[in-house]
Amino acid sequence: MSITLEDVSMLLHIPVVGKVVAVENLSRYIEESRMEAIKIVFNLFGVGIDEAKEEVNYTRGLMV
Repeated sequence: MSITLEDVSMLLHIPVVGKVVAVENLSRYIEESRMEAIKIVFNLFGVGIDEAKEEVNYTRGLMV
């Protein structure tokens, strides 16, 4: 059993709206995918490029 976005929304009263974002091939940790992941984190979450790089390097996968 895992926590879903619906659970988060109900518990924290945070609206969950929008589309699901999925990027293929991020699980294969290659430079192209890493750069794509950094761009996604930078654009979608509004963090600085250095923070996006740090997060992607730390998680090394499909989660942030």
